[in-house]
Amino acid sequence: MRTPKIEALNRLIDWFNLKYNTNLEKLIIDTSDLGKNAWLSGFSDCDSCFSCFFNINKTGIAKDIHCYMRLSQRQNYNIKNSTIHKNNNQSVDNYPKLGNNYYFYVMEKIIIFLNVNNLRIIKRIRKDNFIESGYEIRKSKKESNKILINYLNNYPIYSSKYLDSLDWKSMFKIKINREYKENKGTKLLIYLKSSINNSRTNFNWEHLNNFWRI
Repeated sequence: MRTPKIEALNRLIDWFNLKYNTNLEKLIIDTSDLGKNAWLSGFSDCDSCFSCFFNINKTGIAKDIHCYMRLSQRQNYNIKNSTIHKNNNQSVDNYPKLGNNYYFYVMEKIIIFLNVNNLRIIKRIRKDNFIESGYEIRKSKKESNKILINYLNNYPIYSSKYLDSLDWKSMFKIKINREYKENKGTKLLIYLKSSINNSRTNFNWEHLNNFWRI
């Protein structure tokens, strides 16, 4: 685990060890290279979306195309125990000293890996009109998209969002190869955009055949 949620996991381990007289090990926070494991893929599966925005000119051709992935996460995590990794001598004090903004550390690692310019601060309305502060990564520049595509080729998403990622890659290809300059390319761009995220009606789960082969 890379986020401060490991604190909750370790509290559960403490409870389990005490109740059942076991000695389950508590691992330290993972700080390995983001590009060398599937963690970011799983994180994106939960908290990201793939999008493409463009306008249509007077002749019906797409223009001002922006292919981006948006990834968001709350700012704060309220530590309920003074120690995150008691058995490994890695305490909350060893986590970056950012008040309760522990997720900043994780999101900062992601923007560095994806070569994104900045991390946005957002406000989200939750249940009972509770306003939650969060961080948002929105990457659209060509270099960042290429990094993400290469990463997802090695560590694919496995939910239906995988299908969105494929369509998003196709839209990015249309942009890079300037296929949208032709009527056929623009029509395909419009079709792909209208078929992703909440608008998706066609699902294919063949990619799960390789789920255990990563």
